[in-house]
Amino acid sequence: MKRLLSLFLGAALFWVTSDAAVYDIYVDGVQVTDANKNDILGNGKISFNSSSYSIIFTGKQITSTADTLIVIGPNCEHSVSITRQSAGSVTISSPSGYSIANHQRWALLIVGSLNIDGIITDTNVGLTNTTLSVYGTDKNGGRAGLISTTPKAGLSINYSTLQQSYIAGFERISYTDSECTTPNVSYNTKTLRYEDAEGNLVDKVDIRSFYTYAKIDNTTKVTSLNCIDPLGDGSLTFVPSTRTFAFNGLYLPESYMNIGSSREESENATLFGSQIVTYNIELLRDNYLQDINAQNYQSVSLYLQGEGSLHLMTNQYDIGGDLYVYKNLTIAGGCHVYVGGGVYSTDNAGVLTINKSYLTLMHGDWIDMDNVVLTGCQVIYPEGAVWDSSLKAFAVNGVEVTDRIEIAPINTAIDGVNADTSNGPAYDLLGRPVDDTYHGIVIQGGKKLVW
Repeated sequence: MKRLLSLFLGAALFWVTSDAAVYDIYVDGVQVTDANKNDILGNGKISFNSSSYSIIFTGKQITSTADTLIVIGPNCEHSVSITRQSAGSVTISSPSGYSIANHQRWALLIVGSLNIDGIITDTNVGLTNTTLSVYGTDKNGGRAGLISTTPKAGLSINYSTLQQSYIAGFERISYTDSECTTPNVSYNTKTLRYEDAEGNLVDKVDIRSFYTYAKIDNTTKVTSLNCIDPLGDGSLTFVPSTRTFAFNGLYLPESYMNIGSSREESENATLFGSQIVTYNIELLRDNYLQDINAQNYQSVSLYLQGEGSLHLMTNQYDIGGDLYVYKNLTIAGGCHVYVGGGVYSTDNAGVLTINKSYLTLMHGDWIDMDNVVLTGCQVIYPEGAVWDSSLKAFAVNGVEVTDRIEIAPINTAIDGVNADTSNGPAYDLLGRPVDDTYHGIVIQGGKKLVW
């Protein structure tokens, strides 16, 4: 009895050990095991990381002798990712025309630069930070490409570029910072293929990755592809190399703008650690938005400059409109910023620096601001107002200012004069008529004056 029990326990131990050491993944006909995973074929070209379930290509040219180079079986216990270890691309081909066959119930993930004749899958496929070319001919002379065998599978294309690729069979295709750039071509979810405007099959499509640097109302994106004129009217331009927006008569008084690239900031954090990214805004003319918001408050700063103005409001009057200064914001170069609502930060982290420029804050709301630094500027209304570090707001004699605040450069060309309407009508910076009881910056006779 003891001998039988010993044999039984030994067999059970062998089964558990074998099961843990063998994977339902085959590379050029060789099953992947813990024993061969570091160099599956013995030629230093392909390995398997059992912790991350990653198939890793080291060689740059791999040709399969088996029908299909990589077969992921239905009993695979985790989603499998396919990537390359070294820089540059890997070219893979197989006699069947399909170098990767994915039959597991989990998603297939692809990362890196790969040239593959064909990929066939029973489940979802995700592409992330990938440069991929998938186009070939199967052994029957038909097209090979990135093909789903089930209409319920989805394809997720994230920050990825596909070049001259044949894609078909997927129920849905989603894009994150990627788009099809083949002219007049889109994916038809009924026929499950890319087609032109006449419904003809397009078997070679280009999909390009891009960076999103700003969003307007979460509908219009400013990207590396459309940055020259994203709105089509010349009022907005972005230069990625210097991270500079040019506002040239931008008029979107009911829209908000989120500035920042979560993808770029994530990459910078990976490469350089915690790093603040500064976006510049050049104000060339009068510009109108509802709100401006730094999209990622942990890493984005804004620098406004130029001879133009920026009006933040919910309409053409002094109602609403906010400036979100999550990190640092500088207003410089003599520009004028008019805020109909308030200036907001979070966790007392925001620092606003005004350098020889103008800020008009209609309602005096300062929420969670850490500091306001005036360089070559002064508060001209209300008289005697200074930044109170204990209140985190402007105050007069220790009392917080909750009404209008105006800041202007010291010793500017603007003339400081007593209110006087005898020289003609005067208007505030929104073009509304004012009388001699008004205090602040006015326009009279074509000049800016301080009353």
